[in-house]
Amino acid sequence: MLFVDGAYWILQDVLTGDRDSVAVEQNFQFEQDIAVTLREGRVLADAPNGARLVVTPLDTALEPTVTVADEAPHVTYSTQYCANEKPRQFEHGRGWVARCTNHIMPAPALTWHGTARLPACVTLALLPLAPGATDEDLPGIRSEVTDGAVEWELPRPNGAAVHLRTSPAECALVT
Repeated sequence: MLFVDGAYWILQDVLTGDRDSVAVEQNFQFEQDIAVTLREGRVLADAPNGARLVVTPLDTALEPTVTVADEAPHVTYSTQYCANEKPRQFEHGRGWVARCTNHIMPAPALTWHGTARLPACVTLALLPLAPGATDEDLPGIRSEVTDGAVEWELPRPNGAAVHLRTSPAECALVT
């Protein structure tokens, strides 16, 4: 994870293994009062105060799904909650939160899912937007594939850029 000048995050997961391909899920749980929608391949999370978080895929073939209050258990993870040091297993799927009680409440969950050929990188940008900001205020992140690695140009608020090189074998700032 790279936090670019206090402005936004680049999140990259590197997947390796001895198989040709694997089923992949990447999960994000949001708070109960956050509205989460899908728009043109991006995910928008809107807070009650008008602030927004845009989750944008940069280097992934995974598809997003938003779930609220799924009651079907999933074999890919378990939902366990410890209230007062006494573990309790909830037999539910995605889209639930708990707040220091034995009660769970519906809340939006974002799951990026699909199949990836190994080795693989899954790269997302987490881009906060202030109330009143528009898509034009999002940083213009650029990338280019060179010699099996991705060269990233990550704009900074001061107009300069951070240059990053990533692959399944490396993650390095480029000077």
